[in-house]
Amino acid sequence: MRKISIVGVEGSGKTVLLSAIGDKYENPDVSGVFMSPENARAFGFVKLHMEAMRNGQWPAATTTNSNLDWTLFKKTDSVKEIICQLSLLDFAGELYRLCFGEHSEDEIGNWAEEMEILKKHIAESDLLIVIVNLSDVINASPSNPRARETMWLTKSVIDYATRNGNDKDVAIVFSQADIYKSEIEACGGKEAALQKYLPHVANVYDNLPVFTVSAINKTVPDENTGIAIPARDFKSEGLDELMEWIISKTPGYADLAQSMTDTRLAPIHLWAKAQDLYTQYQNSQFESTATRYSIAKDLYETLQELRSANIKSPKNAQTSEEVNILEIKAQEFFDFESIANDIMSTVTCFDKDTALNKLEEYSRTSQQVEMDRPRLSQEIDSLFNILKKNHDTAIQRKKLKIALVLLSIVAITIAGWVGYTTHQQAVYDEQMRELARQKEEEEKKLARQKEEEEKKLARQHEQEMRQKEEQGYEIITENGKKRAVWTVGRVHPQNSNLIADSSEGNWICKKPGYKWTSGSNIEWQSGVTHPDNSNLKSGSTADQWICTIPGYVWTGGTNYEWRAGQTSDRYPHWVSVERIGYWKPQDGYRKKDSSAEGLSELVWNPGVLSNDKKRKAAQTEGNWLYKTSCGSCGGDGKVSTRSDCWTCNGSGKVESTTSCSSCDGTGRRSSSRNCYSCSGRGQVRNVVTCSNCNGTPRQICNPRLGLHDRAPEYTPAGLHAVRCMFCGGSGRVGVYPWVSVCNNCRGQGGWPCNNCGGDGWWECSRCNNGQVDIGTRQCSSCSGSGKRYSTTTCESCNGDRVVKKRRDCSYCSNGKRYGTTDCSRCRGYGYTWE
Repeated sequence: MRKISIVGVEGSGKTVLLSAIGDKYENPDVSGVFMSPENARAFGFVKLHMEAMRNGQWPAATTTNSNLDWTLFKKTDSVKEIICQLSLLDFAGELYRLCFGEHSEDEIGNWAEEMEILKKHIAESDLLIVIVNLSDVINASPSNPRARETMWLTKSVIDYATRNGNDKDVAIVFSQADIYKSEIEACGGKEAALQKYLPHVANVYDNLPVFTVSAINKTVPDENTGIAIPARDFKSEGLDELMEWIISKTPGYADLAQSMTDTRLAPIHLWAKAQDLYTQYQNSQFESTATRYSIAKDLYETLQELRSANIKSPKNAQTSEEVNILEIKAQEFFDFESIANDIMSTVTCFDKDTALNKLEEYSRTSQQVEMDRPRLSQEIDSLFNILKKNHDTAIQRKKLKIALVLLSIVAITIAGWVGYTTHQQAVYDEQMRELARQKEEEEKKLARQKEEEEKKLARQHEQEMRQKEEQGYEIITENGKKRAVWTVGRVHPQNSNLIADSSEGNWICKKPGYKWTSGSNIEWQSGVTHPDNSNLKSGSTADQWICTIPGYVWTGGTNYEWRAGQTSDRYPHWVSVERIGYWKPQDGYRKKDSSAEGLSELVWNPGVLSNDKKRKAAQTEGNWLYKTSCGSCGGDGKVSTRSDCWTCNGSGKVESTTSCSSCDGTGRRSSSRNCYSCSGRGQVRNVVTCSNCNGTPRQICNPRLGLHDRAPEYTPAGLHAVRCMFCGGSGRVGVYPWVSVCNNCRGQGGWPCNNCGGDGWWECSRCNNGQVDIGTRQCSSCSGSGKRYSTTTCESCNGDRVVKKRRDCSYCSNGKRYGTTDCSRCRGYGYTWE
């Protein structure tokens, strides 16, 4: 099996070319050559892509490697001969860049295995065909690194394929040759175009075969986007020459390839000959009729060969009415020549009767066709020379008489024919002038149409450039012509969140949670995993993320935290608590299996109170009974009772005495001055050293309570420890659904003293800076009054020291005191469940 490697960057046309070859040679061509697919991939590859292109769609970019196998046949009548088996590899254009460009290991990533497969296929292949899209080299910008790499890859892959002296057949194929036909012709041909645009390849590899191919020779603008798409009636051009080269490199089939080439070029050579003869005929108006006849004859025969080959002339060839007239004229010359030759042969045979009959027929024919007078005169002169040499014999004299008679008849016929010929020539000239005028008008019309078409194409090109610019293409101008360049990794000019994909026209949104839709637009998509944190998924609201780990809540960016009050997707009736990793059942639920550990199935528990004690679970799951204020006690839980007030004994009034404000409760009015012993304080203060702290103002904090058997470990000397009231000093507390470390003391059974903070010392609360006030004694000089005074009886209280007053009882308003007892309806709760 002969392997063929067809390589090229993304967008070079590999997929289109392979599909076009498979479709063109699905049936035998004029030479009987055809291809038959050998696997389902090859068959489906051609059918799928050709159907898409005939429906106005370009094939999708290749993403995975595919081995495509065909068998090449030569069919003659009913005999089929296998030429060779072909194996081709379809691969992603980006893989070609990674293999033969210069890239880092990070860029190569997971492509290493596919790269080895491609390199091995190229190394083992018999033929290497490198596809070069002329737009990549003609319009390439030197400042674009991707464009520079595209031009370099052509030489790089040839160097690899021919390394170590490997004599591998290599060819260059210029794709989209129909678009750049004028550029190729301006260079002087396809080989010269290779020298101009890829000199680093042409200078190293001499006589490199170059082919021009147009797999899709006709495109139309899309009605919606304006982008060029395949026309439904497109054809493929240039594939014959490429297939002939492939067959010529197959051992033993060089002659078949040459025969295919001759068959393909024969109509081209014939048409070139016909064009040359037509030009000669146009320029032979002042030549002899014999000369014009000879040219017309050759032209007619050439045109007949073309028609028999059923080959249509090129669009710029001048056939139409002019060629038709030439064919008619040439046919008339054939008729004249046949009759003239017949007459001459009869004369030379001296068959009088036959000669006369032929001459009569010739005379009738001369009224219908243009006669070649110079040629006829030459024949007659030749006949006279023959007769002159043989005039001595009677037979010769008889022949001479016959000849003279013939000459006279011919002369008469020629005389009558001259006028007719002149008329026919005038008619012919007028026809030629009319055709020339029509041709000139047609040329002007075509020129106008061409100008309008160019303007239309210019408008379409400008519109296409605007559309390309809106789609994110970079628009550059070279030689006064704009073109769109797709640069992978380029940031969208209208949306900085978009980066150009390797697939032309597509964008990648780098903003997490968003995807590119069209143009510069992006939209939020829910249920997508965060690229930087697999535990986050996008929510239904834009820029909102949901943590998939139960109990955790997204807090912004790629962060999340444990939060109480969250539920589990698997067990929706469990609720997270403050402590990380711990859960509790929702109100009204209990574990179905009380012995199960961790999160497990819950069931409804009728009659249980909610945590806030305000609801009671009903019999039906999810339903609750709510507290309703008691109608008997008004929600107080108590009902009032009435009895006499014990303070005022039911009178509503109480009597009280207050110190006399005039004598300050002494019963005496005095005049006084400050006592010199107590300085007017009335008391003498005495302090001594504090017996509690011995004057240090700090006291040692000693353990008051032992913490079970671990107390010494957690209550060192001087540490005042207090037993934990929640766990009872055990360090463990029973919580639902399992026993865990006590949250209050963290499993220590106690905590450091609040007074000393655990350092063993705290401020003495009994003294002030080491001194304690042991009390005051009454000043002996002033008897505790602070004054030295003399007194008289107070006229306000008459010396009784008090003034009696009567006021309303503060405990009752009418001599009655009210009490309460538990309500019999709600039993003192103040509410009922309903």
